[in-house]
Amino acid sequence: MCLFIAVLTRRLALKPTRLSSVQADFDLIAEARSGRWNYNNHYHQFILKHLPARRGTVLDIGCGTGDLAAILATLFDSVVAIDFSHGMIQRARERLRNTTNVQLVEQDVQTFAFAPSSFDMIVSIATFHHLPFRSEVLRLKPALARGGSLVILDLCKPSTLTDFIFAGLAFPASLLLEAIHNKGNRRSAKEKLAWKQHGKSDVYAPISEIRTIASELLPGAKVRRLLFWRYCLIWKNE
Repeated sequence: MCLFIAVLTRRLALKPTRLSSVQADFDLIAEARSGRWNYNNHYHQFILKHLPARRGTVLDIGCGTGDLAAILATLFDSVVAIDFSHGMIQRARERLRNTTNVQLVEQDVQTFAFAPSSFDMIVSIATFHHLPFRSEVLRLKPALARGGSLVILDLCKPSTLTDFIFAGLAFPASLLLEAIHNKGNRRSAKEKLAWKQHGKSDVYAPISEIRTIASELLPGAKVRRLLFWRYCLIWKNE
């Protein structure tokens, strides 16, 4: 598949100071990451249930240390994995140094350009709450090939009674799964501090807002509420 990558001159949705702060946060998180079970990799298998029939090229937005990209590399001909954190990309390079079909891109996805129908799948985990949701969906939509899948898994803000019930259920489930998967593998003080610092400035949309935008821009899209304060948007370009 022909894939054209270029840099667009575009006004960033985040203010420069905020953008630098988020980059710095993730550089610290990358340095402190310990390969533990977490709320994001918990859903890797869920995401893999929505693979397209054609598996040429996949775009992984906010690839982090390359955990999902490593899995996708075994299922697709090629993977383009992008993250704007230097620390995350460095960790991903170390992890994927023997994987030949992954292209790692250290760049803000908002300045990342692609030709129409470039990807058979576009996937993003815990990145879209840092982006202007509506404009990025509009920009990504033409890049998805016919028959392709867009899968966005991200965090959302509780705003209804159902949301708060799910949020409450997440706490005991989190403690149980932490005990099962991370026994003897505690988060370091450095990692805890990095996540705490980052969480101070995170802003999440309610799932109702995500559903409204999805119904407007992506006909047939499904938005599911998930445990651990997350949702998943799934759209097939049919």
